[in-house]
Amino acid sequence: MAATSTAQPVLTEQEWDFIALLLSSEQDRLIREINHSVTRSFRHSLHDILSIVESLLARIPRLEESSHHGS
Repeated sequence: MAATSTAQPVLTEQEWDFIALLLSSEQDRLIREINHSVTRSFRHSLHDILSIVESLLARIPRLEESSHHGS
């Protein structure tokens, strides 16, 4: 098992925004997968992952949405 690191990554605003974009994309994919899953246990596993993704999205710094429209 890998050791847990307490060091925080130092990223630019653009890098954090890119991570947020990736997480948002994964969130959308998970929601679609949950809607199409047949087995309850698989759907439950996907919900657990979705909760992690949503928690990360809520905690990371993000550029203003308006900066993407009109720049």
